Amino acid sequence: MVKTYSAAEMIITIDGTQVTGFSDGDLVTVSFDDAKFAKYVSVDGPTSRSHNVSNAGMFKFSLSQTSASNGIFSNALNRDDARVGKGLLKVYIADPLSGGTFFKSNDCWVKGLPEAAFGKEIGAFEWEVDAPNIKFSIQELAPSGLLGELLNVVGDVL
Repeated sequence: MVKTYSAAEMIITIDGTQVTGFSDGDLVTVSFDDAKFAKYVSVDGPTSRSHNVSNAGMFKFSLSQTSASNGIFSNALNRDDARVGKGLLKVYIADPLSGGTFFKSNDCWVKGLPEAAFGKEIGAFEWEVDAPNIKFSIQELAPSGLLGELLNVVGDVL
């Protein structure tokens, strides 16, 4: 069974506007502040765990310095700096070929300006966006081709 991933098919939006002009490498990185479970082992042996209910985390967008989408992040940061709370963003990231992988969060904010370097070649700006509550689903890549279409039809019937 052949499965396909394509960076060109990714849906990455900020407040409904498609983000484009990524630098070479990862388009966006999603990370969570804490693990969902923490292990505790007492000195006499028993193991316990605690459940962390927080889904707070961060999105890191890596854009080419020539990307028009840098303005989305810069403008949000300027709005938030001038009038706190006016630069909050909705982030949505989805892989439509996966059959359901997505990450999304409301009330996100740009942490600050990215490090900037200018030289002979086109550089990158890495925008860090804090998120208070990332909702997510990670699904297996959907099979492509005729088999994938047949499996989708069967899945719809079931």
